Amino acid sequence: MKITYVMAVVLLLGATSCGSRNNNRVTDQERIDSTLYSTQEEEREITARKIELDAGYAWSALDNDYVPLYERAIPFMSVQHPDMDHLAYVIFNRDSTRAEIFFNSEGAESMVLERRQTPSGPVWNIEDDDTYNVRRVNGDWTVERRGQVVYRHDARLNSVSARFEGSDGVSRMLHPVRVTFFPAGETAIVTVGDKTYHLTQYPTGSGYGYKNDEVDLRGKGEEATLTYTDENIRDLQLREMKD
Repeated sequence: MKITYVMAVVLLLGATSCGSRNNNRVTDQERIDSTLYSTQEEEREITARKIELDAGYAWSALDNDYVPLYERAIPFMSVQHPDMDHLAYVIFNRDSTRAEIFFNSEGAESMVLERRQTPSGPVWNIEDDDTYNVRRVNGDWTVERRGQVVYRHDARLNSVSARFEGSDGVSRMLHPVRVTFFPAGETAIVTVGDKTYHLTQYPTGSGYGYKNDEVDLRGKGEEATLTYTDENIRDLQLREMKD
């Protein structure tokens, strides 16, 4: 009887131990799945922020709303990487006591900065020397970090925005198309749905023309054509929308 009792206890402890190990394995797997999901969510959020910035919109913590950066913000170009893929944008609240800075190349969330008065004039930053400092010196806007100018306002970034509706000539669906022209920079950014194209201007006999390897935008007056190099995508006949 005692032997049977001892055997029963051993079997019970073994079953409990196995169950505990199995539960631990499930917990470990759940933890791995949770970490993987969090990483994927973070990557999706970064990608979404990049798409929004490329399209000219970003979620503003200052306004608690989406803001049209190309229309409202002061644009800056990177000193180290002076191209359209490394830009910063700064917006201010109504009384300019706070500013918000966005970066289209870092996938980072925006930063809200506070205005502080210095002997050389106002500066917007977080009370920490390692953060970004937005200031205006001799009429020129700059973004500094650790005493070095890292972004500078560039006249080539001054823009003109236009909204179009496009028809493919087959379906009845109208596609909203947003175009931001940078006349001094001879570039344009075209947004169709969740796709954004950075185009370079080229000479035309009349009107305007911008293109890259994927699309060609030709226009004159209120009408334009967006031509795709991908034969699987129908070209769009565009008409400018007036406010």
